[in-house]
Amino acid sequence: MHESDSHATEIRSPRIYIYDLPPEYNVQPLEIVRPMRIHAGDMGSEYGGLGPVLVEPGLRETNQFSLEVIAHERLAVSDLGTLDPSEADLFYVPFYAGVELMRSNSLPTIEERSSVSLQVWDYLAKQPFWNGGNNHFMALGRIEMDFLQTDGTYGTSFLLHPAAANVTFFSIEPVSDRSGIHHHTIPVPYPAHTHASQNSLPEVDYDAKNLLISSNWLSRTPLRRTLRSQCDSHPDLCTHYEEHDWQAFNNTLIADLNLRSTFCLQPGGDSPTRSAFWDSLLMGCIPVVFPTECPYPHEAYPFSDRVPWNRTIVSLDSDLDVVERLAALTEEEVMGYQEEIEERRWMWQYSDTPEDDDAFSVLLEEIVERWRGTAGW
Repeated sequence: MHESDSHATEIRSPRIYIYDLPPEYNVQPLEIVRPMRIHAGDMGSEYGGLGPVLVEPGLRETNQFSLEVIAHERLAVSDLGTLDPSEADLFYVPFYAGVELMRSNSLPTIEERSSVSLQVWDYLAKQPFWNGGNNHFMALGRIEMDFLQTDGTYGTSFLLHPAAANVTFFSIEPVSDRSGIHHHTIPVPYPAHTHASQNSLPEVDYDAKNLLISSNWLSRTPLRRTLRSQCDSHPDLCTHYEEHDWQAFNNTLIADLNLRSTFCLQPGGDSPTRSAFWDSLLMGCIPVVFPTECPYPHEAYPFSDRVPWNRTIVSLDSDLDVVERLAALTEEEVMGYQEEIEERRWMWQYSDTPEDDDAFSVLLEEIVERWRGTAGW
């Protein structure tokens, strides 16, 4: 051993303090929203934000907008936590911004919808460790654009407040074009509709997949209608599931459909990716995206420094017959995508066992790296 090695100092991890916010900023909006079953899935803390078990072992009915609850529950049991703010290096603010938006989104004006979320900034400004938001971070359980609104009939202006400038956020879908917004955002996977614990993540037998292509979405955009028409023209190769009633949406059926399919068509929704994108990856189904209709650079996807997205998802031009293009891929090409997916499936789900390596543990690694200065706060 070199002498310098014997005196090496162990690189320590940051200590994280979780603010104890007034209940109107997290608990109360969650209690109001839970009975609404918005986009299905129960976000209750008794489920760790992951929803109740659907099928043993471990498949859960997870709400796609439950990231804030999941993050709060996971950080509460993290080894990085401290109850003494004077010992903290980083500060987590458990404001459920997306849950609050679901509570207020029926209100008619941007001022009314933003009222509670803007009060959070006033509350934080009075805290002794606020420091202008430096070394503070938050979760965003809905797409970032929902919090960048100035008028209209939906969303809030939460992220437009000057206090957001120095805060780091992790979000299910950041704005890929920063458009003059100066806050820092870490992209993370959606909590997919159906998740499993690390130890019970369904095994994928790629050789047993008996369906080339599947899709599940409402045919409400020109691109989706085009893809639906192409799928219907090849019934022996492609099948489509569509359910207009969220309450009747069958997550177990979708999990089985993804498990049996080689490719899953993923046109953009309200944003370039959707929770179904992550559902398909968890079941070993290769997502097919359409960048000409919904441009989203690979570096904007979560964990882009750890995932070779250009070898994990298929990008196609929807002007061509998508079904024929996918059917023409060689076995070696298909296996290449499947190998990349299988190697990283664990990385795209939020485990119901906190000790597991999963999407949240990767997120914590990125937060620690930023704190250490490798990526900058």
